[in-house]
Amino acid sequence: MSSRTRSVLAELAVLSVSVIAATAAGCGSGASGGANNTGQSPADPAGTGTAPSGSRDASLSPVASSGWASVSAGDGNTCAIRVDGAVACWGAGASPSHSYLTPPAGRFVSVSVGSLHACGVRDDGTIACWGYDPYGAATPPAGTFVSVSAGYGHTCAVATDQTVVCWGLGLPGVTGPDDRGQSSPPPGTFASVSAGCRHTCGVKTDGTVACWGDHLFGSATTPPAGTFTSVSAGSYYTCGVTTEGAIACWGSDVNLRQAPPQGPFVSVTVGGGSAGVGVGGALICGQRDDGTVVCWNDSPSYASITPTPPVGTFISVSAGGHHICGVKTDTTIACWGMNEYGEATPPTI
Repeated sequence: MSSRTRSVLAELAVLSVSVIAATAAGCGSGASGGANNTGQSPADPAGTGTAPSGSRDASLSPVASSGWASVSAGDGNTCAIRVDGAVACWGAGASPSHSYLTPPAGRFVSVSVGSLHACGVRDDGTIACWGYDPYGAATPPAGTFVSVSAGYGHTCAVATDQTVVCWGLGLPGVTGPDDRGQSSPPPGTFASVSAGCRHTCGVKTDGTVACWGDHLFGSATTPPAGTFTSVSAGSYYTCGVTTEGAIACWGSDVNLRQAPPQGPFVSVTVGGGSAGVGVGGALICGQRDDGTVVCWNDSPSYASITPTPPVGTFISVSAGGHHICGVKTDTTIACWGMNEYGEATPPTI
């Protein structure tokens, strides 16, 4: 890792602003509305990640600051935290007709964007959520938390006592078309959690991974043996980073997918939405220990989404429904992939 990378990471640690792995749990009815059958965006037919002029309301851009600390890519929208702790969002949720994704004021230490809502941990440990809330996923409980992950119709968070708390679709008594128990975590203590579409996975404090919810296509079946440092749950696919720095994946069509590249890796993020791309489509990116990012997918319907990230080193990366964003070591944000709603066009600050 370069001295510049170490310096930026140290500065961000002092600011106590961190990225939490976020999942774009696109079950086909999220804010993005989905791609067309070619995998191309009407606003970006070449899949270049460049939005047409005027595609985003400039009045919703954040005021200037010294850079970005973390980013979370959702299903047609993106949210990020500036180094001063303020949250800004752009894409489908940032347009006047979709104002439900306008973030609240205040200082945040993490943010996570799902398909229909977003949540963030404030600097006092409480959680604030905003967005569409038909199942209670955007109505957080009281208490203090260290991380949060917004899925499709549910949300999970790690409390300060290291237990996992979930709310929204999947709780007993909360009915809906995708009620699969994804909000009913097992007992125990956890280091992190990732809410997917109809399932959830978390890394326990002993390093093992536990998953719960829908077992469709094996996305929540028993994870591989061994210990992990992180996990990311997508629509029907899950990946984790082992303590050796390798990436292991399980779920939909796992035997037909491209094998993960060689590491070592420090993080992995699984995105992809099912609308227009077939069941279990996935975009996967891993951050190597030198700060570079590599992305891959082998779904024919995702062929127009270029998985090759920009040149340079990154602090973090997040895969959304049909786009990917990352915070570079110079604290700028780079996005690539589809850009139907301006979700891959970050504000300039």
